[in-house]
Amino acid sequence: MTWAITGAGLVSSLGGNVASSFEAYLAGQTSVHPLRAFDSSKYRVRVAYEMDDRPDGTTDVPGRAGRWLVGSVRQALTQAGLGERTDRAGLRIPVLVGTGLAEQRSLELWQTAGADIGLDDLHFAGVVARETGLRHTVTIVNACAAGLYALAVATDLLSLGEADAVVVAGTEALSETMFGLLDRVNMRPPSEVRPFDADRLGVIMGEGAAAVVVEPVDRVQNRGAAALAMLRGVGTSCDAHHVTAPLREGVSRAFQDAHRRAGVGPDQIDLVMAHGTGTLLNDLTEAQVLGDVFGDVSRRPLVTALKSLIGHTSGPSGLMSLVTAIEALHSGRVPPTRNHATPIDEIRDFQVVTGEAYQGSLRTAQVNAFGFGGVNAVSVLDRADRAVPADQTIPADQTIPADRAVAVTGVGTEIPGVASLADLLALAETGAPLPAREFDPAAVLGRRGLRYKDRATLLGLCAAKRALDAAGRSELPEEADESFGIVVATELALADTVCRVVATIHSGGVPETSPMDLPNASGNAAAAHIGIWFRLAGLALTLSSGPTSGVDALYHAATAIRAGRADRMLVIGVEPGEEVALRLLRDTARRHGEDPDSVRAFDGAGAVILEAADLARSRGVTPLGYVGDYARHTWLDDAPATDGLWALPCLGHSGAEREADAAVRLRDLKPDHVLRLSPSLGEASAAYGVLQYAAAATRMAAGGPDAVVSAGGCWRGDYASLGLRRDPSEVPA
Repeated sequence: MTWAITGAGLVSSLGGNVASSFEAYLAGQTSVHPLRAFDSSKYRVRVAYEMDDRPDGTTDVPGRAGRWLVGSVRQALTQAGLGERTDRAGLRIPVLVGTGLAEQRSLELWQTAGADIGLDDLHFAGVVARETGLRHTVTIVNACAAGLYALAVATDLLSLGEADAVVVAGTEALSETMFGLLDRVNMRPPSEVRPFDADRLGVIMGEGAAAVVVEPVDRVQNRGAAALAMLRGVGTSCDAHHVTAPLREGVSRAFQDAHRRAGVGPDQIDLVMAHGTGTLLNDLTEAQVLGDVFGDVSRRPLVTALKSLIGHTSGPSGLMSLVTAIEALHSGRVPPTRNHATPIDEIRDFQVVTGEAYQGSLRTAQVNAFGFGGVNAVSVLDRADRAVPADQTIPADQTIPADRAVAVTGVGTEIPGVASLADLLALAETGAPLPAREFDPAAVLGRRGLRYKDRATLLGLCAAKRALDAAGRSELPEEADESFGIVVATELALADTVCRVVATIHSGGVPETSPMDLPNASGNAAAAHIGIWFRLAGLALTLSSGPTSGVDALYHAATAIRAGRADRMLVIGVEPGEEVALRLLRDTARRHGEDPDSVRAFDGAGAVILEAADLARSRGVTPLGYVGDYARHTWLDDAPATDGLWALPCLGHSGAEREADAAVRLRDLKPDHVLRLSPSLGEASAAYGVLQYAAAATRMAAGGPDAVVSAGGCWRGDYASLGLRRDPSEVPA
């Protein structure tokens, strides 16, 4: 299927918009510069590809990633003809933000410099809503492939009619933690990024943001808008192999998936915007797969690598390459790759653009992005003047039933002191807080393989094990399961690692850090570890969008199944109740005028197995329930109506309980049709929606009614709600 890209925005270290950045790229300019924001004496690598926008040139301030994000989104909306709020009235336009670190730098400044931030400043929903008026923002924290993963999610939403248009964006600011840990694992400190060069020494981080507006072709034609390019398809894969080492077969699957979805063959690709990080293993693997896929075609595509000019911008890197590819297709000019003097053997048969910019006719481009945890994404796009048939249909092998129901087939929790969901429901009836107990992951998982995994990962592994057992999936498959994916919702999983590592760097420098912390400093660490453990090689996402994240995760997992991107999904909501998490939660409460001493940090995880209902039936499984309608809303009163069970959002904030009581009275619900988990759980944040859904499914399995699960509202944020149905005929088609 094909979609139109109608707007693009770019904020890079070589230009503040698309035009200025592209011209700098064509000239082969570089933004590499001695470190500005960090104390360079603490590092071996003393250069970076930074944005030069700090108020005094050197002192870092919180919120830079969000500022660039908003800048790129505004550019894209304006070009798409959707820049004014009146242009968007009545339209469903979610914003999907791909990032590797989110506002990790802001968290570091809170830890080291006392920056006045709260938990609600560490994702992007607030800044996007304030600056653009778009209130449905989902932050996808998927390492270096995040931007293109967000693009894949966008195409699924559009193909199912779940959105009228989607803003897909990405942003990243340098963090001391990730910069330092990448420095720590380099054999020798690099001075520039050297993609596919025999003398490459490693990656150096960069900064920036990009955004595109994606719409159905017929909608663009009906409103008389112009397309910048045609997005043919986005392929995804997950290696389920190693947290940092790429897998040749996994990367190849992403190429093949993209070509299949786009309906193109390798001989139709004119240009590859390579991932090209300048690292030993990544460049070797990418070059090998390029040879595997394009080796038999008579005319191999051009190859170029943007990171040689602007460094590795992590989460938005794929989108920054995509915007560059749009300009390249339109103008027939391709930016050169710097520092590519001695090609590695695996790339020698390709024309890597070097020296001067290439000029010539181009029709179709491919963009690659690969990240920590083996997440791979590849997109294919055409020049805007390529004809799109009015009766275009999805190829036969991609067709799925429009009414594919999604079943809940297993649930599980890991909450120290609470043995089961039934015990949690009993505790919630009393409103008593969770008992204090030690956490022993070895009792659930055994002792092997637990070393070097952070608390969030261990909690998530235990919850996942219980849910998979309940779903009849106790035995690990012999081969990684490409149809089984994972979505993790979390806000605080990285907080302890980031604050500990940045404190270590400040006190003793990079040599005092442990290279084993590197995987745990990536935002998708828990999803990566859990996927590898259970051999889940399907779609892999991490959502960190605030208290709605758990419900959002369930919805996007169901969407992936309905869109045919996966058959089964493991959804985990996890928050580790560590000291850093509690301090941050209490600071957030204080900033919002609430009593910080009343805050209790939840420590635990919930897990839900979602499965295509037809597949569940084929293996003789009786579902606990079926996924129902999803809604985002500003006020709790606007939650979908139900005469069954209503699982209420967090009630621990000013006025929340009064608002919830009023909404319950308005619906005339019986007391036993209202589920209040937050008095017992405390601040469960992103884990809350998954725990509620698991609890509602447990009640349904025991004869309970249909349910609506609502989450959010914390710190004056919006809400998300998701239905749970007994009857599969009542689920959304």
